[in-house]
Amino acid sequence: MRLHSARFKDIRLGQKLGQGGEAAVYIVDGHPGLAAKLYDPPKSPDYAGKLVALMALADASLLQLAAMPIDTLHDPTGRVVGFLMHRLSGHSPAFKLYGPKLRLQAFPKADWRFLIHAAANVARAFARIHASGLVIGDVNHGNLFIGQDATAHLIDCDSFQVRNGAQTWFCEVGVGTHQPPEMQGLQQGYKGVLRTPDHDAFGLAVLIFQLLCMGRHPFQGAYRGAGEAPQIEDAIARSWYAYTQDTGRSLLGPPSASLPMDALTPGLRDLFESAFSPSAATRGRPAPERWVTELSGLSGQLRQCRSNAAHHHLARLLNCPWCAIETSIGASLFPVVFINRPGLPGGMAVLWQEAERLAEPLPLPPLPDPVTFLPRVQRSTSTWERAS
Repeated sequence: MRLHSARFKDIRLGQKLGQGGEAAVYIVDGHPGLAAKLYDPPKSPDYAGKLVALMALADASLLQLAAMPIDTLHDPTGRVVGFLMHRLSGHSPAFKLYGPKLRLQAFPKADWRFLIHAAANVARAFARIHASGLVIGDVNHGNLFIGQDATAHLIDCDSFQVRNGAQTWFCEVGVGTHQPPEMQGLQQGYKGVLRTPDHDAFGLAVLIFQLLCMGRHPFQGAYRGAGEAPQIEDAIARSWYAYTQDTGRSLLGPPSASLPMDALTPGLRDLFESAFSPSAATRGRPAPERWVTELSGLSGQLRQCRSNAAHHHLARLLNCPWCAIETSIGASLFPVVFINRPGLPGGMAVLWQEAERLAEPLPLPPLPDPVTFLPRVQRSTSTWERAS
């Protein structure tokens, strides 16, 4: 297909970078810094207005943290079939940072300080997007990417809710595990639902919790009720925050080997309680700026563990919570820190960590049929047989 862009003229697509439910993303030949998103099937003509509205908001600061459209793509008939955006590089999905095993591969030097810093940058990104009048809507771990410098970047920005005068283009998608209680179980789905920054604030709190607590979901834990444990979405609908201090309002408790909440500052614990409270839908949830303040406060109160240089925890704690968790699960949560000491050889690699980063070996080829390796016996005529 021949494609055209007002800014970049004729566009040739290169290698496909990814495929979603309704669009694919490609490299743009001759423009290494660009990527093209093509819809299949094409969107309605009204959707082109949404892309234009997003382009009008995409200033330099917003382009640094979100994959905003920078130009529309047209087929030979002039129909809008997609858009161009800056190509994201050097970033990985957030779940590769907060998942311990994936982190050792994708972020081999990331300790808890890095995770805290990344969480603060996620909050800063939300604050900047909201300041532009946009609502993310589809907050989830797959749309959030983190760089090796802990910077945050959001993709799929064409799903954002955007207003232009009296016109509103809604965000009509969402992942239930990061949607607030009032967005659970909607009969019509998200079609025509007006989102607010307060809805995003719930998803932001979930993402920050996952970053600080090794990927644990705040609404998944040890079930204390009868029957089967609820799905995450059902627990959210009931406001069953598993780590709440008010244990009487939730039938979920913290799962084993999870980070205790006293490993966080009182301010952060209060923000989580406020974000996940049953009254949050009417009272409001913590804004991104409050998370930045409290996360910065946590960073300033850390000290290195006396037993493991890879661990950092609140200075007021007598015992390292990470040591306790690692002892419980029999695995390391953070990259091992090698410390050079007098008399010991320098430059030694942490072998187990390097082994974790190796790719899986290729499968062995099929073994040949053993029959083909049996010795061939030739019959010879003996003297007795010849004589007879």
